Amino acid sequence: MNNYRLNKLFWTGLLFCAGIFFSAPAEPPSGQTWNLVWADEFNGTNLDISQWGFGQKQWGATDNKPCLIVPEDTYLEHSNLVLRSRMGSFVGNGKTYQFSCGWAWSKKW
Repeated sequence: MNNYRLNKLFWTGLLFCAGIFFSAPAEPPSGQTWNLVWADEFNGTNLDISQWGFGQKQWGATDNKPCLIVPEDTYLEHSNLVLRSRMGSFVGNGKTYQFSCGWAWSKKW
């Protein structure tokens, strides 16, 4: 095998193992159990604004990210929350950004 194939095989294996490791559910501390306190199945057509905020940072912070947060990049599709990013020219906050992005935060703490 050449070095390229070995390198590719190594990284593929490493990513596979990392996926298994990091996707395993956490075990509760000894003698305790987990108690689900909040969930959202995203089974509507729009994000539930009583539980979620989206489209801009809720605390009014200046956006210093390389993307412009726009409301239309945050939406539900097939019971999944989608935070889309697009490449283009997006103007906002007195700047031009190369990317747009979705943004959402839970109102349940």
